[in-house]
Amino acid sequence: MQPTKTWSLLVVAVIGAAFGWVIVSATLTYLPPLPWTIGSAMILLAFAELLLGRNLRVRLSGKPQAKPIQPMAVPRIVALAKASSVTAAAFGGIAGGIGGYLLGSLGKPVPAHDALVAGFTLATAAALVAAALYLERSCRTPEPPDDDDLPSHNGQHGGGFHGGRRLGGHGGRLDAPHIRRSWPSRASLCSSVPTGTRKDWI
Repeated sequence: MQPTKTWSLLVVAVIGAAFGWVIVSATLTYLPPLPWTIGSAMILLAFAELLLGRNLRVRLSGKPQAKPIQPMAVPRIVALAKASSVTAAAFGGIAGGIGGYLLGSLGKPVPAHDALVAGFTLATAAALVAAALYLERSCRTPEPPDDDDLPSHNGQHGGGFHGGRRLGGHGGRLDAPHIRRSWPSRASLCSSVPTGTRKDWI
């Protein structure tokens, strides 16, 4: 599953803004006053996803005191975060299109009310997009430590290479010249073979 791209959310918001502009320009006289409930619901959802992301980041940190999480819960949380960010971008774009169209009619009571509601909805939609992206990023597991950061058998951290030999614990890598000197020579191998079969070894 690929992470959500910022440019894709911007595309959704632009399409929503164009849709909101067209709808309000065609049906302004028939539309009821915009409700506050959409923005209120999005701000509550943004707060909940922010808390969930903080809790999930701690539980996936690998610390001993962190409570483990079910493996199947992470993909579901990622799906929730992706759906929230796309939906919030769409609602924010629609609210931005409506508010942009109503800027020229702020002297009238109903358009002024709708423009205020549209601005509030746009702000809460941006907050929900930010919380959803944070929640999605929190589902990533931390990077494992490098080999040099792991302690060796003698309690020391793995060191670098010095003179062809790796410094560190007993599991370190020996230098190549030492390994080559430890191999028996061809003459010693041949001398250990019976005379009649020595030519088969050479």
